[in-house]
Amino acid sequence: MDQSPSCPPPTPGWEKGLGGALPAGAGVCSMEKGLVVTQLDVEPGECIKVKGKIQSDAKGFAVNVGKDSNTLLLHFNPRFDCHGDVNTIVCNSKEDGTWGEEDRKADFPFQHGDKVEICISFDETEATVKLPEAEFKFPNRLGMEKIEYLAVEGDFKVKAIKFS
Repeated sequence: MDQSPSCPPPTPGWEKGLGGALPAGAGVCSMEKGLVVTQLDVEPGECIKVKGKIQSDAKGFAVNVGKDSNTLLLHFNPRFDCHGDVNTIVCNSKEDGTWGEEDRKADFPFQHGDKVEICISFDETEATVKLPEAEFKFPNRLGMEKIEYLAVEGDFKVKAIKFS
């Protein structure tokens, strides 16, 4: 399968939900590495604000937070047209390099070319993603007590990051 840059690699077993094959014209894409910040010390209740712009031809992007690239509290992945998903947000966690069960959100407040501010915070039970017109919650499956890692990948150009 030809993979063009844009979305993160599929979670193992993703093709099972599609009967083992992608529908005709479905976007199959991989994620270009973007911004990576390590050695953070973000505690429960604090917010990571990421401001940027979605590319006009975006297939998808991801904001990952956790301990490192193999241990993620939250993989927040809006997909415009990627891995058989259209206008869907996929959330997941990753522990020791193994993805958890995907959580799909049908509410899709993003548009190509939009300027966006994403605020991610967490506590002992869940992560919260706040957008100007929507809010998403995802369980803190790993019981993570601090965020040390932030990565923004794909068709999203970061303009600013703020920790508060």
